[in-house]
Amino acid sequence: MIAFLATIILLSAAAYGAYYVWKRRIDADLAEGAVAEYERLERAEPALLDGLDRNGFAEIYARVEMPRFPGYAVAVLIAFLLGTPVFLALLTGGDYLLTEHVFVPPDDMEGTNIFIDDAGQTRVFAEVPPEATMYYLEDLGGFFYFFGLLGFWIVIVIYFMQRYHARTPGSVRDEILRAR
Repeated sequence: MIAFLATIILLSAAAYGAYYVWKRRIDADLAEGAVAEYERLERAEPALLDGLDRNGFAEIYARVEMPRFPGYAVAVLIAFLLGTPVFLALLTGGDYLLTEHVFVPPDDMEGTNIFIDDAGQTRVFAEVPPEATMYYLEDLGGFFYFFGLLGFWIVIVIYFMQRYHARTPGSVRDEILRAR
């Protein structure tokens, strides 16, 4: 288990490291683009830049022009890698509690006595071994694991998608006007 967690942490660190290296390269390109755009706006629309120095403009330009998707993709990947083992542990605990305390009443085995044959007819068995209930519950456990994990991943993606779209900057012009 320690090796598994160490692997997850190393994969997360590698993903973030690759993103960090990529971001530094993009920051250099954006700094160069900010200088050129500031000079162009200084000539074309000097009133727009009133009260804004080069450093302030460079920050606004970088915020608007920085590709944001890779950062969110890395955040989703890290949330998947770090959150999945924790969520699976919670599912295991929940499966145990449900199996021991909710799903299997000690004297009631009615649910395992019902069988639907190939023709679609419902039949009731007279005698069913107690193991049949456990096989039935194991199948339910797999069902809940699959859809529980799928739901967990969907919640992570929805959270980061909402965050991504809520923080979308406007154009450079809009952000300059908003900064005033």
